[in-house]
Amino acid sequence: MKTWAWRILLSAANVLMAAATSPQVFHGAFAYNPGFYFLVNSLDLVPRALVNLTFVHQMNHHLFWPKGYWIQSVFWEYLLLVFLFWWWVGSNIDRRISLRRSGPTWTWVEFTLALGLSLMLFFESRTGHSQALGLISTAWGIVLMGYSLLQLFRGIAILRSPAVTT
Repeated sequence: MKTWAWRILLSAANVLMAAATSPQVFHGAFAYNPGFYFLVNSLDLVPRALVNLTFVHQMNHHLFWPKGYWIQSVFWEYLLLVFLFWWWVGSNIDRRISLRRSGPTWTWVEFTLALGLSLMLFFESRTGHSQALGLISTAWGIVLMGYSLLQLFRGIAILRSPAVTT
């Protein structure tokens, strides 16, 4: 399978699972399943935390859809961030499998992105979260912090190498 095709499947599957936890989608068939809800919240904790951080800047959904339609209840910003987050994860996995290196600019961008996301998770308010989701949030933060440190060391190595390519 082409690398971009499985990334689309990974991202789309996570978006569909996130949408399925809404009571308005599929007549609430998956919304009230606690195990499924916990799984989706665990997988999509990073995009959800980012959306919660930028909540005041989200668009007013009632302006675009008339009342009564389930589509006005779906938060498009959240689903877009879920898609983009899993696309980023898939592209990093593809790059590691093919043993390709990213250039110095992209290495520093990934360092900054992973560091910012991990700090956001570490300093996120835990009120309203279950203890298990708080632990998963900490685990995601540790994974992203480790990835950012890896990118930092790669970035330093790239800067020290004699042939720097972008």
